[in-house]
Parts: sequence; structure tokens; C-alpha cells
Amino acid sequence: MVLNNNLMGGYEKYLPVATAKFGARYLSGNYAKVAEGLGGYTERVEKPEDLAPAIRRAVAEVEAGRPALLEVRTREEAVFPAG
Repeated sequence: MVLNNNLMGGYEKYLPVATAKFGARYLSGNYAKVAEGLGGYTERVEKPEDLAPAIRRAVAEVEAGRPALLEVRTREEAVFPAG
């Protein structure tokens, strides 16, 4: 399972010029398409209510011997929980 919030974490700290000039922090991709290209089972989950059924389908694929990847679309969080 890959959580995709369309951000590349930590780049602004280590690459401030690339972040300011080119938006390096906002580089992302479609990881489900990558997994598909490698022959795995894949789904891109965009709605919370679709997550549980997608997990069940992915588990069934893994149990059948096929690698699986779920790309779960999330959003940027401005504040991270402590702990």
C-alpha cells in the first residue's frame, strides 16, 4: 500500500532552491500504473469508502500468488499528530 498525497516529503528542507524554483516538493506520480506495468495487481483508491473492498481484492490476489499494490490517494496535512 502506497499513500500518495502528491508530495515528496522533505525536499524543501534539503533542496530549497529546487523547491522554490521548480516545485520539487510537488512531484508525484501514478504508482498504480507503475505496478501495472510490472505485471502486478493494482488499484488506485480515491474514496475512503472504497478502501476496505480494495484491500480485500488485493489480499485475494496475493493469496493467489500475484503481487499487489494499492495506491491510496490522500491529501497534504499541514500539521502532523504528535506521538
